[in-house]
Amino acid sequence: MTSDLIVQILRMNVAAGAAVLAVLALRGVVRSRIGARAAYGLWLVIPAVMLASFAPPRVVERVISAPRFAPLPMQSMDGPAPVLPAFLGPVASGSSLPDLSTLLAGVWLAGAAVFILMLIFGQRRALARFGKLTPDRRDPSLSRAANPGAGPALVGIVRPRLVVPADFETRFDPSEQAMILAHERTHLAGGDALINAVVAALRALNWFNPLIHLGARRLRVDQELACDAAVVGRFPGERRTYARALLKTQLEPTPIPLGCAWPGGSPNLLRERIEMLAKSSPSPMRLFAGAATVAVLSVSAGLAAWSAQAPQVRTIAAPAPAAGDPLADLSTDVAAVFPEGTDPHILINEQDHGVAGTRSLAVGEVFRDGWRLTFIQPGAVVLSKDGQTRTINLEGRKDQPRAAEPVPAPPATVAASNSVASGSGSAAAGGRSPALQAAVTAGDVSQVLKLGGSAQDALSAMSAKGTTPGAVGADPATAAFVKVGDRYGIAFTGPRGNRQIEVTPDFAGFTPSGEVEAVPAPPIPNPRRTSLISGERVTGGAILVIAPITAPEHRE
Repeated sequence: MTSDLIVQILRMNVAAGAAVLAVLALRGVVRSRIGARAAYGLWLVIPAVMLASFAPPRVVERVISAPRFAPLPMQSMDGPAPVLPAFLGPVASGSSLPDLSTLLAGVWLAGAAVFILMLIFGQRRALARFGKLTPDRRDPSLSRAANPGAGPALVGIVRPRLVVPADFETRFDPSEQAMILAHERTHLAGGDALINAVVAALRALNWFNPLIHLGARRLRVDQELACDAAVVGRFPGERRTYARALLKTQLEPTPIPLGCAWPGGSPNLLRERIEMLAKSSPSPMRLFAGAATVAVLSVSAGLAAWSAQAPQVRTIAAPAPAAGDPLADLSTDVAAVFPEGTDPHILINEQDHGVAGTRSLAVGEVFRDGWRLTFIQPGAVVLSKDGQTRTINLEGRKDQPRAAEPVPAPPATVAASNSVASGSGSAAAGGRSPALQAAVTAGDVSQVLKLGGSAQDALSAMSAKGTTPGAVGADPATAAFVKVGDRYGIAFTGPRGNRQIEVTPDFAGFTPSGEVEAVPAPPIPNPRRTSLISGERVTGGAILVIAPITAPEHRE
C-alpha cells in the first residue's frame, strides 16, 4: 500500500508539473487576447489534473474461452500491479530494515509537516507587521492595523478580515479609499482567501516539486490582476484613481500565506499591474470565450491525466466459440419445418464434400455428435444427448403444415404407424441403415432403440436374440410401442394369436417420440387361473398377457 501511494503521488506530480508549464506558457497570450480573468481561470487545470490522477483507471475487458458446459468463474479484477522503480522495491529477504518505500513515505510526511510549520510561522510574521487589529467603529467589516505601513489586505480563511492601515484616511482620498475597498471586497466575494489556503495545502503536500511552488506564486499575481480587471469593469471611469491608489500602496516584503495581498518584492509586477489598467475591458463575448476555454482545457487536461494511467484488466470467462458447438449452425441451416402429421421432420441444408444438398431429419434421428431430435414445435426443435436437453429456436423458418392423413388403424393391425423414426424404422431389411441392420441381426435391442429403430425393428431383434421366446415367430407388422403405467414396452401378436406386451431392461431410459398406445396396468391374476405361455422363458423382464389363454381348473 505504501509503495502504491508513493507511485500515485509521483505520477500526480509529473502530471501537475506538466500542467503548470502549460499554464505558464498560455497565461500571457490568454490575458492579452481574452482578459486577466480568463488567465486566472487557467489555473483550474492544475487541480483537475491532480484529481484525475487519483481517479480509478479505465477497465479493459479480456475474454478467455472456457468449456461450453463448464461453470463460468467469477469475474476478477486482475490488472497489472503498478510498476515500481527498482529502488522502491523491498530490501533483501531477512533484513530487519524497512523497505525504501516506507522510508520515502516517512520523508514525504516529514517534509509536509515542516512546510505546514513554515506556513504557520509565515502567517504569524505577516500578522505581526500589522500590529494589533482593531475593529473599525464606523464599518464593522473593517479592521484597522496599528502599523500605518501595513495593508490593505484580506487576512484569514474561514472568516477573512479586511484590514486597512492606520493612516488609511490620511494616505488615500475618498475615491481612492472606495477603489481599495472594492478591490478587497471583490477578493472576499470570489473566495480568493479560501483558494489561497487550498493552494498552500497543495504546496505542503507536494513540497518537493518546485513547479508547484512556481505555479503558486504566479497564481497570486494572476489573482490580483483578475481582481483589478473586475473592479475596473465595474468602475470604468475610475482607472486613474485606481492607479493612484496602487502607487500609494506599500509593497509587502513578504506575502500573506493565508489571505490576499499583492506579492511584494517585485516593482516590475506593479508596473505590469498599472499598465494593464490602460487596456479596455473585454466584451461579454470575450468573457464567454474565456470561460469556455478554461472549461475545455480543464476537462481535456483531466482526461489526458486519467488516460495516462495503466488500465485495469478484467478477465471474463466466456463459453467456447460457436464453431465448437455441434448445434451452432442448426438454426441457420434449417430450410423448412414439418411439425404436423404422424411423421414430423425438418429439412436441413448441408454440404457433403462440397456438394450442397438437403437432408430430412425426423424425430428420433441423430443430427450431429450424438444429439438426437426429440420434439418439433412451431418455431423451435428440441434435441437431447446423455440426459441434456437443448432447445434451438428456428426464428424466421416457415412451418410447412402437412396434409391431413387418414387416421391409422388400431395398433394390433397397423402397428407400423407409431414407429420411432421414419426411414430407418422400416421393418423390411432393405429400409434399414447398415448399422441398424447389424443391430437387428445381432439381437441388440438397446442398440436398435438408440439408432432410432421402429417397433418392428425392436421385435425383430427380440426374435433374433432368442431370450424372449414369446417374440420368436411373431409377425413384425403387428408391433407397436406402448406405455404400461410409467414404463415403455412393445406390444405384438404372438405366434399363437395372443396379444402380449414385452417390457425389458432394454427399454429403460428410452422414450419413444412417435405415437404410443396407452395400456392400463394388468389386473392381479387369479391364483386359481394360470397364464399359459407354453415353453416361454422370461429373462430380465416380464411378459404381460392382454388376452391370456387359460386352462381349466384341476381338482384333487
